[in-house]
Amino acid sequence: MFPEDRTRTIDTEKKYIIRANQWVSRYFNNSSAQELDGEFIDYVVNQTRNKSFSNWRLVKASLIHYLNHIGKNELANQLSDIDGTHTDRNCLIKRTSAKKKKSVSEKEAEQISKYLFSQIKHNAAGKYDKLTLAMFNAILCVGLRPLEWCTCELIDECIDGVDVEPPMLKVKNAKATNGRSFDEYRYVGLSMLDKYQMSFISLTITLLSELTNIEEKQVYVTMASRRLRAIYTKFYPKAQEKVTMYSGRHQLIANLKVAGYSKVEIASVVGHGNDLTAGTHYARKARGNRSVNLPLPDKAAMNKIKVIESKFNINKIQSPNTDQSKIK
Repeated sequence: MFPEDRTRTIDTEKKYIIRANQWVSRYFNNSSAQELDGEFIDYVVNQTRNKSFSNWRLVKASLIHYLNHIGKNELANQLSDIDGTHTDRNCLIKRTSAKKKKSVSEKEAEQISKYLFSQIKHNAAGKYDKLTLAMFNAILCVGLRPLEWCTCELIDECIDGVDVEPPMLKVKNAKATNGRSFDEYRYVGLSMLDKYQMSFISLTITLLSELTNIEEKQVYVTMASRRLRAIYTKFYPKAQEKVTMYSGRHQLIANLKVAGYSKVEIASVVGHGNDLTAGTHYARKARGNRSVNLPLPDKAAMNKIKVIESKFNINKIQSPNTDQSKIK
């Protein structure tokens, strides 16, 4: 079953439209075509030949939804008949997740930031450079998922039911709709951050607030993410793993680990639904930076987080193979 056959949320459909618009724009920019026809389908197939099968599934679902949305049902049906055998199904290194670095060194962060500062200072910056600079550094500070910046708010007063001192970020959890977060919103304390860190957070929110709607904000976030990847490739062309916006989230979690935050505290800061996710899928403690100022968890939210690891420990203690006489 392909993604287009499943139940989709409104947010998923919006992401489909954004992705499809990017494909259509590239097609018209690279051809003399005046409208979408069979040549567009050929273009998409050729562009996905060296991509993973999972990438093809996502592109296919997005474009089918888009084509049906604009009344190009025949093209949508034509695309639906393509099974993806043209893709490189077994090439793991070409998968997007396999190319992302799970850390950002101080050298890398400084190099990227200095380059963007220079571009902006000398009026040589591209359309997305200012947002790229601000969001990259802001994610290193608070670990938001890139698209979460589109809806977050900076709060300067106490809120009933939230146990963290202002200033704080109110963040709509991107994974709340599929049960991978503990609540619809999370609150991240910023009182320990310095003026330099706060300036990046404020600038990111300000730049995105100037855009008219959520779809436009999501496009800008996506393009800023691509710009970051391009800059990193400029400095490290031979690197197989690339620094992305998500690398900043990984690095923040590593920093929290090395600072001694509990797994539940980390989950509260980054919006995980349980206390195992950060330890299983994110950067190692050894990659952490002890010298940075860190965000604070909402203690009230910690009761909503599923404590799975302790259950594993209890199961281990109660295992029939465990010598109960040795348990103190």
